[in-house]
Amino acid sequence: MNNPVELFIEQDKVLEPLNTLGFSQSAEHFVETHSDAQLICAIEYAQSNAWPIFILGGGSNIVLTQNIPGLTIRPINTTVRYDSAGTRYKTRVTAGAGMPWHQLVTDTLDYGLRGLENLSLIPGTVGAAPVQNIGAYGVELDSLVTRVRALHIDSLQWQDFTREQCDFSYRQSFFKANTHQYVITEVELELGESNELKYDYASLRAHLDARGISRPDALQISESVIATRRARLPDPAALANAGSFFHNPVISKEQAVQLQRLHPGMPAYDAGEAGIKVSAAWMIEQLGFKGMKTGHVGVHDKQSLVLVHLGNGSGKELLALATQIQQAVQQRYSITLHIEPTVL
Repeated sequence: MNNPVELFIEQDKVLEPLNTLGFSQSAEHFVETHSDAQLICAIEYAQSNAWPIFILGGGSNIVLTQNIPGLTIRPINTTVRYDSAGTRYKTRVTAGAGMPWHQLVTDTLDYGLRGLENLSLIPGTVGAAPVQNIGAYGVELDSLVTRVRALHIDSLQWQDFTREQCDFSYRQSFFKANTHQYVITEVELELGESNELKYDYASLRAHLDARGISRPDALQISESVIATRRARLPDPAALANAGSFFHNPVISKEQAVQLQRLHPGMPAYDAGEAGIKVSAAWMIEQLGFKGMKTGHVGVHDKQSLVLVHLGNGSGKELLALATQIQQAVQQRYSITLHIEPTVL
């Protein structure tokens, strides 16, 4: 190694508390890195031992079906920098990859910046957010990102990705398409009054109306998003889950028209040039899976997109349930559901 840095590498690290589904697989070798130097040192150490490398974030978007070989690296840098350039109309916010996402949302709101309010309470870390191109209640992360800094694992070369280079699309990005090739270390966002407040999403608007708020500010939007999510989605600390387990499919307009003719009431939304987005939750619920329990896993009784781990189960057991759902949706609607979390 060129620049030896002190590392604390654990052996056979149990990952149950580090993945929100609570599966008890372990990492053969495990290390947390606080800095760029430690990250590079950890990668070099793994390469010198010919170990495979896995990057672990908040563990909220993975399904562990086996122990992880080689070195699992968990970046935990949580620094945040603000560059307001004398105005709050546009402020560049740069956050370390290890920062919990919701903490960044609350910190920026406390700073007086709007933009992330609709993305409140999404689990995971800042570094994982661009990989999945997270989105909720009418806002997608790609509209806010200006730069992503990442380290190419094989070459140990740093690269700054512009928004365009990130190749964002619905729950997709360059980093997801090139999995295990880069480690994201920081994300730069443009926040402030230049970001339009968005609160027309049906369930969000309904909650604001119930509070008697017709023209909300960013904090009020965040509060309603949090309340709406808590009413529909289980807290992983109370009921193990990885959030939405399936993508909402995007299909052609012709297929959407045909399906709505066959299945009146099927929700469908314009996805622009991509086509029509249909509700995976609606299809799963119509097929009778909502609230279903089988063995140690099940489908949440309030949100059929969420698969839950009831305890003492395995990732393979959860995937068997997911496959059962996928096959039923394919048979009834001729639509393929794709799993959102990464399966290991």
